[in-house]
Amino acid sequence: MAMTDGHIFFDSEEFRKGKRPAINPFLSVSRVGNQTKNQLEREIVQLIRKHLIEYQKAQAVSQFGIELSPKTRKILEIGRKIEILFEQDPKTLIPYPLRIFLFGLLFVGFFDGKPENLCKLEKEEIIKIFEKGGLKELEKIEKIKSIDELKNFIEGIVPKVKETLHPSFKNASF
Repeated sequence: MAMTDGHIFFDSEEFRKGKRPAINPFLSVSRVGNQTKNQLEREIVQLIRKHLIEYQKAQAVSQFGIELSPKTRKILEIGRKIEILFEQDPKTLIPYPLRIFLFGLLFVGFFDGKPENLCKLEKEEIIKIFEKGGLKELEKIEKIKSIDELKNFIEGIVPKVKETLHPSFKNASF
């Protein structure tokens, strides 16, 4: 898709993986996109882009089958978890505050060290809780202006999220 002020490159491989929207961020260009975002969205996009670039480089290195440093393994873990957050059912729309919240959870380390399948289950469970009217606190996300404010906000409600999530996963095997 082309526009006069940039272009968005849709990637069929990303679509097959379940990523929605299936946009290739490395080939897409927008000169006006950031002007339509608030400060928090710009900071989140900047962090995601940084992590995805590092992830792409780390994937290239990991293909050589060499022993990976802890830093490279961490980059691969974060990149994969970003991909998990982008994956969604074609019929699912994730509301703005919930999208911001999920990425905020990633940035405060909520998903650190967890296996991918647990991250997927927790993401799905958080979406279900939100759809059923839980996590009313997320309405406050609209007023958050920076990534630091978001992190502080999320750190304040992580105990509630853990309390809500983990009873359903106690007997699960991962």
